[in-house]
Amino acid sequence: MKIYLVRHGQTMFNAKHRVQGWCDSPLTELGVKQAQNVGKHLMDVPFVKAYCSTSERVVDTATYILNGRDIELIERKDLKEFNFGIFEADLEKEVFSKRNHFDGFVDVGGENVQMVSERMYAAIVDIAKSNPEGNVLVVSHGGAIMNLFHAIDHPFVEKMRKQGMFIENCSVSIFNYENEQLSIEVFGDCSYRED
Repeated sequence: MKIYLVRHGQTMFNAKHRVQGWCDSPLTELGVKQAQNVGKHLMDVPFVKAYCSTSERVVDTATYILNGRDIELIERKDLKEFNFGIFEADLEKEVFSKRNHFDGFVDVGGENVQMVSERMYAAIVDIAKSNPEGNVLVVSHGGAIMNLFHAIDHPFVEKMRKQGMFIENCSVSIFNYENEQLSIEVFGDCSYRED
């Protein structure tokens, strides 16, 4: 089976360069357009089910992608973004000049890489096992998706980071699940969000 894992569209906090983990902000006009374009590109993919984080920006993105298709959309808390604790909604440059994801945010009420990696990996494997045949759409968050990649293939993630490649808004990553193993087919393809 294949999992099409999409990051939400651009939000107001993305545009303002604010940390956005468990806090939320609405999609911008560009974010809506990105999600609609992903929906057009994935229109012919026969999804058996769709899942998304409980965050409004992700639910809205998934809704735009599905565009009225008769596909069940299930919200799951374990697909939420990295929790940055007290640094939620602060300016990215101020937070990440002092701390990084690998140091974690547990001491300020948030999470660390291991926690998010394990949470995302368990969620995706559970989704895969629940849908052994066909294609599944999953909509989540950039940091959460990168941590899933980290859980599957840490050297691959480091290689992507060194090349300056990250999970951009409305990029599509594709995973295969066979013989109880997740493997990476596509990393953060941004062409789906374009007209």
